[in-house]
This record gives sequence, C-alpha cells and structure tokens, in this order.
Amino acid sequence: MVWNCINGNDIISIEVLRRFSMQIVGFIMGIFAILGMLFRLIPFLGWSNWLVIPFAGVDLIISIISVAISKRGGVGVAGIVLC
Repeated sequence: MVWNCINGNDIISIEVLRRFSMQIVGFIMGIFAILGMLFRLIPFLGWSNWLVIPFAGVDLIISIISVAISKRGGVGVAGIVLC
C-alpha cells in the first residue's frame, strides 16, 4: 500500500510512516516522563514518582523497538535518552 504526501509528488509507504510514528510516540512519552519527574520534585508529591517510573519503562521499551525496527537514530534515540 502507498500513501501520497500533501504535494502529491512523493510516495511514502505505510510501513515507513508506522516506523516514524512509533519514534514520535516514544519521544512524546519521554517528554511527558521528564515533565512528570520534574513535577514530582515539589515537596509532598515525591511519592507519585512510583506512577512515573513504569510509564518511563514502557516508553523505553517503545523507543528501543522503534529504533530497532527503523534502523535509524533520530527521534527514537532522543526518546531513549529522555527515559
């Protein structure tokens, strides 16, 4: 299956879009994990880090899988670093 870009000249396979979207999801989850951990630095909210740690673990798994599938770095590696 193919999908045309907005300009109509480029043809991108659905598989490429899936690989890149998985990297974007890992990156966004990494940003949320960092923001969550920074928010938990407020006194009396440190106990809620136990909610962020599993979220960051899932993000790490998604980011590693996306880098392994796409065989490219970029946003997927940034998602790994953010974990």
